[in-house]
Amino acid sequence: MASNELAQWLRQNIRLTAVITVAFLAVLLGMIAILGQSSAKPFNGFTSVKCDFSGNVIVFLDANGGGVHQPDSVGVPGVSLTIKHTVPLYLDNGTPQTRVSDSSGHVSFYSDRNCSLGDSITVNIALPNGYTATTPLTFGPYDVPNLATDQPGTLWPSIPQVIYVGLRQG
Repeated sequence: MASNELAQWLRQNIRLTAVITVAFLAVLLGMIAILGQSSAKPFNGFTSVKCDFSGNVIVFLDANGGGVHQPDSVGVPGVSLTIKHTVPLYLDNGTPQTRVSDSSGHVSFYSDRNCSLGDSITVNIALPNGYTATTPLTFGPYDVPNLATDQPGTLWPSIPQVIYVGLRQG
């Protein structure tokens, strides 16, 4: 009788082990399929993903010095800014993008490079001669989102869609 009970117990546990193994393999294959869709290549033992993002800066003449962009604020052209993509896992630590505000004070920036957890973006505005700042001139760092849940091709949640930079003459 004891051998029959042992045999039955073994059959039940073997079935349970087989079910757990199949479920684990299904989850593993699903993860491989999802991660395999990225065109990014692994580096330094970490997986990178394409993390397209974009943003805008509006440099405005802050007539009242309050640091708040008004609907009638005039743009300041020719203001230089640098967007630094800090990538801890790359030796070059990212190449900064330099942009200059257009005639309406507008600047667009973007990135279409690979990124990984720990990356960040910092925006620095160069104060032009003859102006004082009424807002900060450095914005960030804005951190990379959770790569497992955020979708490539979307604006990083931590980067404002528009960064307003106020300048006052004098």
